[in-house]
Amino acid sequence: MLARWLTLPLVFTALLSPLANSAPGGQDPGEAGPAKKPQEIERLEAWPALEKRLKSRLKVEIDKLRKASTEGMESSAREALAEMGAKVAPTLLASLGKERKEDARQRFASVLEGLVDARHTRLLSKHFDDRSVELRIFCMQRVSAFPDPGVREAAEKAWKKVKALEAKGRADEREVRAAALATMSSGSITALEAVFERTKKRWSKDAIQIHAACEGARTDEATKALLSHLKGTKQEQKAALRMLSGCGTKAALSHLKQLLDSPDQHIRFATVNALRGIVDGERPLEQMSVFDTIEEIDAWKKRI
Repeated sequence: MLARWLTLPLVFTALLSPLANSAPGGQDPGEAGPAKKPQEIERLEAWPALEKRLKSRLKVEIDKLRKASTEGMESSAREALAEMGAKVAPTLLASLGKERKEDARQRFASVLEGLVDARHTRLLSKHFDDRSVELRIFCMQRVSAFPDPGVREAAEKAWKKVKALEAKGRADEREVRAAALATMSSGSITALEAVFERTKKRWSKDAIQIHAACEGARTDEATKALLSHLKGTKQEQKAALRMLSGCGTKAALSHLKQLLDSPDQHIRFATVNALRGIVDGERPLEQMSVFDTIEEIDAWKKRI
């Protein structure tokens, strides 16, 4: 019984905590079904129109949000903008790009995150080459959360530009990270190695963002590139397995089956999560007791 209380370190933030209660294995051991198919998403080509009657009010609310000297002032502006919906996004994006104060930019970004989603990726990608680095970073970060092959050209162009700046020592590290994730989420693996390095160094902080971006590049090509890292250090193996959870294909199964017998419990746990993603389309578990890990491993050995 003691083994039930021995748990592996947390690898995902609290945002994924409900996933930790999922039943191990997803399906019965004998059923190795296909990964879940993504829902069809209507990608908008234009922002919803803003009614003339709202224009003056919008200006007032954005000004309130910018200044926000009290909590009440900020919450009032947030509620008003949320009520108006995505139609206010273009104005908010422009305000974010022009704003010089960091706290005000954070408030603008926070409100925008509640207004824009997978439907707006094509519209956000139009800002990947904006003059404002803050606006570029926000748009690439937001787009990377919603895989969309339709932004691939814009993402690859942004990645190429930021790499050129990096070579000259002039790149903003935040933009390098955002561009890499946006490119990966578009289905391109030109930034795969950059995402791999980020996974090695920042998984505990960026797990959700990395996994979401990887889901956009689930291909044999990406799988092959990551499998090569399974021959590296334990840190490299864990990073590769974590990315394979999002972008791996069944071409990896024979390699992963061998790792189920790894003497390292962290490698075994990461392997189980990779298999959950590849076979069942499930997101990684946050944690798992050693006892449950053993049961999970036995089940997977029968499935693959």
